[in-house]
Amino acid sequence: LTSRILVACIKLAYEKGGNVIPNLLLPISVWKRRPRLTFDNTYPWAAAGIWGVVMMLFEEYPEVLHPSLRRSMDEIYRYVGF
Repeated sequence: LTSRILVACIKLAYEKGGNVIPNLLLPISVWKRRPRLTFDNTYPWAAAGIWGVVMMLFEEYPEVLHPSLRRSMDEIYRYVGF
């Protein structure tokens, strides 16, 4: 899922004429000052962030999402059979 939203974000930036690569690169000194990262204290934030980006892309720019992800999201969130 992460790779699909990264591709979607890069595709969206390309379509909008932006260059996201320099913004993604952080200086090494920033990483050295970080506290110890463990699965338990990072996974909830990473999962929430990833799904937040997926939902934003799905609502605003569904055409940039991977087709299978878009179909799944349509099925889950736009099902009108109730």
